Amino acid sequence: MDLASQLPLLLGLAWLTPLVSFVAILFFGPRMGPHGRNAAWVATAAIVTSLVMSLTAFFVWINAHPVVAAHHAETHASAEVAPGVAHAADRVTANASPAKDEEHHGKDHKDHGDAHAAPHVPVSYSGDWYTLYEGGRLRLSIGWYIDSLTVLMFVVVTFI
Repeated sequence: MDLASQLPLLLGLAWLTPLVSFVAILFFGPRMGPHGRNAAWVATAAIVTSLVMSLTAFFVWINAHPVVAAHHAETHASAEVAPGVAHAADRVTANASPAKDEEHHGKDHKDHGDAHAAPHVPVSYSGDWYTLYEGGRLRLSIGWYIDSLTVLMFVVVTFI
């Protein structure tokens, strides 16, 4: 199972599990023991299950997109930069004089060659679950978008 199908499944289930427990408690709560004692167990189990799925998605994301602290020179050697996108260190030196920038880099950024290029891994995943309407240029669908902030917020919300 690839990452683009694994993450939506994990995070979708992490989102739906507490919702399903809420609906079950809403309709069957009075039948779940005296004073809703078993309903509390159902809610707690749903929250813990959601946390486990969120943490699993987080670790899957970290394995696919490791966090690496790199020096400016290592950054140039480890990643290919898309046209029009600058490294953070380049933005810092962009205000310096062009002569200093040329001394620092030695040659143009576009001339890194394919020898230093890392395989391209997308930093976000998106897709559609269901298309509501499609006509002409208009398309209405229920979809998902997952990036690093999404994965981190799922962990924060389910943990707290």
